[in-house]
Amino acid sequence: MSLTYLFCDSSFDPQHRHGFAAFLECHDLAAEPTIDAVRLTFFSDTNNTRLELQGVLLALGGLADGTATHVFTDCANIPNLLERKERLQSAQFHNRKGRPLQNADLYQLFFAECRRLELTFHWLEGHKPAGERDVGDRIFALVDKAARQKLRSYNKAHNLTR
Repeated sequence: MSLTYLFCDSSFDPQHRHGFAAFLECHDLAAEPTIDAVRLTFFSDTNNTRLELQGVLLALGGLADGTATHVFTDCANIPNLLERKERLQSAQFHNRKGRPLQNADLYQLFFAECRRLELTFHWLEGHKPAGERDVGDRIFALVDKAARQKLRSYNKAHNLTR
């Protein structure tokens, strides 16, 4: 069975509460992907953490059941969700005061994807200097660049530049 590698990132504009989620699916880390291979999706009325989750879920949603996948992200919240799973589920996705968690809907979808797929998560330090990047960092930097460029061009086209 071959492995799938997903590199996921997002670029968020807090002033306008929108952003772009980006991901790149690879099957061969030795291949040199281009920025055109990065898939981008616009999300509005969101926040940074929610956007990162939306992007990962979008990427995972396109995979066949049981696919062995390594997911690379610079969002520490994503891999940490697995450590929090039992507590989140036992609290029925509510906080200590009994209020529903802000991203409860996405957490539930995330855990469903974790059951459906064979996932391994990798946290990457974002924005590493070029000389310190390994192959995963280089591919991730491409995804990061695509998301930032798309958000900048979207904001410019809609006269939302600061």
